[in-house]
Amino acid sequence: MSETGLPDYLDKIHAEIEKILISILDDSEKELALKALQKCKITPADLQREYSPVEVRELCLRTKVRVNMSDLNCLFDAKKRLGRRLENRSESYINRMLIKSVVRKMVEPYTDEEVACINLIRRSWLKKVNNIRLDQWKTEREFSYLMDLLTQLDSSGDALELVSERPELLPVPEYTEEFEDMIIDMETEQDLWGIPDEYDTGVVPPES
Repeated sequence: MSETGLPDYLDKIHAEIEKILISILDDSEKELALKALQKCKITPADLQREYSPVEVRELCLRTKVRVNMSDLNCLFDAKKRLGRRLENRSESYINRMLIKSVVRKMVEPYTDEEVACINLIRRSWLKKVNNIRLDQWKTEREFSYLMDLLTQLDSSGDALELVSERPELLPVPEYTEEFEDMIIDMETEQDLWGIPDEYDTGVVPPES
């Protein structure tokens, strides 16, 4: 286990892919490619994620299964290497040539260690892909539910009404004689507004 929390074989694969990208891309494209690579890398969280029975069932029903008979098959490697020499040949001739390529060690069968390592890498990558699938399907369901809800609201014609609260009314004072005198005083003061002080002819008596 490395410092990243991933098995050593995954760190080695990530380093090799990053090295290849750096070697084939221009300087202007390297930064963007490395950012994209970081999102595609397998993380410890991807490997530690556990699936519920519902998620397992969904993966089984919605994921196509293909068997690649040529994968990790040394005879297929020999067939690719012989290439055109096998074109328009009989089946017996092709079989003899394939056997000869193995006997002469043009190709060698994959060892158990090589098969185990390759299967570990592929299972890790498959776990990453399945995580992406489940998250994508969940997002699609949530988006579909939201769209259906909006469609139902539009078709029903119901609209949310914003009802503003009425302001609280102030209590009305009781009309009494004291209240009437206060109103008269206020009206008298309003009549005096605007009269300049020069018209005030009142004389203040001197203090005794």
